[in-house]
Amino acid sequence: MVVAQGQGFPLNAGFTGRVPFNTSRGGLLEATVEWTFASNDVDVALVRGDCSFAQLEAAQCPILAFSLSTTAKPERIRFDGAAAGSYTLFIENTGATNESVSFQVVLTPSATASAAVLPDGGLSFQFKSPPRGFVELR
Repeated sequence: MVVAQGQGFPLNAGFTGRVPFNTSRGGLLEATVEWTFASNDVDVALVRGDCSFAQLEAAQCPILAFSLSTTAKPERIRFDGAAAGSYTLFIENTGATNESVSFQVVLTPSATASAAVLPDGGLSFQFKSPPRGFVELR
């Protein structure tokens, strides 16, 4: 089931977009992010909770999955064992030109889903460069 999606959102070069969403069931979360120009690098991260930009920059959000690939298009991430609750998808355009991004987050429910146990502090994650700005993608 699709739990978040959007198409054609502008994301300027150096900006990070934020997509908060909720799930009513647990299971496997898979996010796919697509953009226009293959010459741009777009990176993604999935965090637990309704995480603000300031919280993300201060490493206060539990990171569940991320992809910082410079060649993958589209970017895809997945997290198995997600519990029902709130999550935030972050999308960063580290490319040289402005973009139009589309995203979809799909939940495959599981009858036995429970929150996965992360190492202390969760995964280590940081976007490649400090963002020039932020935008809500909803």
